[in-house]
Amino acid sequence: MNAMKIIAFPFAGGDRYCFNFLNNSIPKPYELHTYELPGRGVRIKEKLLSDIHAIVEDAVTWMKLLVDKDYIVYGHSMGGLIGYLALKKLRAIGWTSPLHFIVTSSAAPISRKFRDDPYHLMPKEIFYENLQSLGGCPPQIFQHVAITEFFEPILRADFKAVENYLYKEDT
Repeated sequence: MNAMKIIAFPFAGGDRYCFNFLNNSIPKPYELHTYELPGRGVRIKEKLLSDIHAIVEDAVTWMKLLVDKDYIVYGHSMGGLIGYLALKKLRAIGWTSPLHFIVTSSAAPISRKFRDDPYHLMPKEIFYENLQSLGGCPPQIFQHVAITEFFEPILRADFKAVENYLYKEDT
């Protein structure tokens, strides 16, 4: 029997390893596969994408290679938006819908609002202050210049992709 694939889309700044902690909790015959965005992890040499539609195109290409029948999609935060848009695109070409689409920590696409002060345009110090206020990252990380300089372009690209997304009603 083939394993049921769980396709996971990560939060801003996440990589294919960000959900590894779930591996010991997922029973067989389920199999977790996390999308790796260009510009991080094993795809570090690829150009970062800061347009949500380009990210979705890349994600759909990856999904088509991976999914062969029943599957589940999980998206956390930014990953919820990527998952939604990828499934919308796949549905438009007649692809089989997932058995479940699970989203955590993400607003519904229709309810997303433009920010007056988008994160991706903030000066460095304000950007870091706002990142710390979001939580999810140990404060000690921000004391290491090499780490913050490495992750800043990745996070800015991800925030730009999400912050510039504009919901469009299906026709």
